[in-house]
Amino acid sequence: MVDELDRKLISILRKNSRQSSDILGTQLGVDSSTVRRRIKKLVDKGVLTFYAHPNPDAIGFPVKAIIGLNVETQKMHAIMDALGHREEIRWIYPTTGRFDIIAMCWFASNQSIYDFLENVIGTVKGVKDTETFVCLNAPEES
Repeated sequence: MVDELDRKLISILRKNSRQSSDILGTQLGVDSSTVRRRIKKLVDKGVLTFYAHPNPDAIGFPVKAIIGLNVETQKMHAIMDALGHREEIRWIYPTTGRFDIIAMCWFASNQSIYDFLENVIGTVKGVKDTETFVCLNAPEES
C-alpha cells in the first residue's frame, strides 16, 4: 500500500508537481531513481494521477459557484449524467444532507450563472429545486 515515504512524496507533489526527481529526492533524502520508481508505482496502482488544472480566471471563468440540487431520487444518475459533461461543472457528486447533488461550477459572469440555471438545469427532468452559492475570494484550487 502507501508508506510514509509515499505520503511525503504525495504531499510535496500536491504543492508543486513539476519538480524534477532530483529535487524531490533531495527533499525526501532519497535517490532520484527511488522517486521515479515510487511515482510510477503510485500512478500504476491508481493512487496518484497527474492532470492539468487550469487557472479559471485566466481562461475566462472568474465566478465560482456551488449549486445544490434536490432531485427525484430515481433520476439522480440520469441528472448527473446530463450535467456532468458540461464545461461549467468542475465536479458533481451525490451527497447526503440538505441536497441530493452538489456541483462546483465556474462561470464567466453572474449572467452566465442565471443562463445556466434557466437554460440548462431548468430543462433537466427530475430537478425539483436548486440553491446557488457564489464563492467569494475562492482559492485557486476550486
